[in-house]
Amino acid sequence: LAPIEAVVAAAQERVAATLRVPGGGWITTVLFNSGYLEMTQSFACNLRLLPHVLDRTLFIAADVEAETQFRDFAASQGFTVHVVLWHAASEFESSMEYAETAYYRFMLARACLELELVTVGVHVHIAEADAFWVRDGVVVALENAAEEGAGYDVLWTDDKAFCGNIFSDHVSGGTAMLNATRGSQMVLRYLAQEWGAQLRSYLDVEGAVKTSMNNEQHIWQHMHDTGMFGAKWLRLRASAFPSGLWYQKAGRGGDVSRTDADMAILQNNWEVGSAKKIERAKDWGQWFLDPNGRCLSPQEALPKHVDIGDLITTARQRLGDCVGNDAACDSASIARDTLTPAEVLRAIPFVRPGWFLNSAQACPDYADPKSGGCWQHMASTMHIPE
Repeated sequence: LAPIEAVVAAAQERVAATLRVPGGGWITTVLFNSGYLEMTQSFACNLRLLPHVLDRTLFIAADVEAETQFRDFAASQGFTVHVVLWHAASEFESSMEYAETAYYRFMLARACLELELVTVGVHVHIAEADAFWVRDGVVVALENAAEEGAGYDVLWTDDKAFCGNIFSDHVSGGTAMLNATRGSQMVLRYLAQEWGAQLRSYLDVEGAVKTSMNNEQHIWQHMHDTGMFGAKWLRLRASAFPSGLWYQKAGRGGDVSRTDADMAILQNNWEVGSAKKIERAKDWGQWFLDPNGRCLSPQEALPKHVDIGDLITTARQRLGDCVGNDAACDSASIARDTLTPAEVLRAIPFVRPGWFLNSAQACPDYADPKSGGCWQHMASTMHIPE
């Protein structure tokens, strides 16, 4: 198993190899272990459809089994992944869920690793393998930053804003970008120190975390709100980087039209447990692994009830691709075998599950229909802006 220096060296090698591609100079880091292997495989099947993204991504494995199986899987599917083992991550259980002790400790280890990377000059994009990528999120984020002006230390996504210009300023650490600056170093150093101190104080004699403990996002939030260290923060465009609350709003028939057309990375959060996240991804056409462990094309990932001609027509109309070209939006004339993966990926945000379209169909467990219909309970348990 590699020490942290080997992980840093692997990241630097990726930087050097991808300097001349879009998003060059940035490395996307993904931590995973055997318990998260299936999710990471589907994620890699998604990323392989986007030019240069896998080349800029460093997968950091927590155990030999995960590293070996993941590398062999990619080779069997005809693409290469860049994987490194990290000894610190090997201390954690194969199965972790939000709010468990192992999860909190894993997040602390990730913060320490990110600090090492930015300290040696690596620009870090923090990614999680349960997310769905429609476009190259790093390139979209850098374009967003260029529009707003240069000089940001932390580019962050809003965990509660999920459509249009809804601002909640709720910092998410699930997909953040850290420039290799003094400001980001100070932010990460404080995060690691404060999070470690809180974690120690909340451990009981059995080594378990008390249920009242906040997560690390509260520390991110505190630094952002108080302007600590003079760090410069940029809130990335919410319509391009929605949180998992998008599923709730879209699933209740809310207006998510701006997000559907602008989406780059969708987080599969606001749900606990891999099984429910996988079920949700399959329902919405965002799962790229078949039952035999092979990569699916975007067309194959679509739920069975989806007519791809109608879907592409809807997407083209919303994206403005039909202007002056009516034939492009004639679903009957769309040649499915000529569609590129990128075009189908851009259409997937317009997919709605079968239970959304057919009220007679049972809601899935993850939608938890407690108050008369899918997602209806959400209105009484948290604030979801319309």
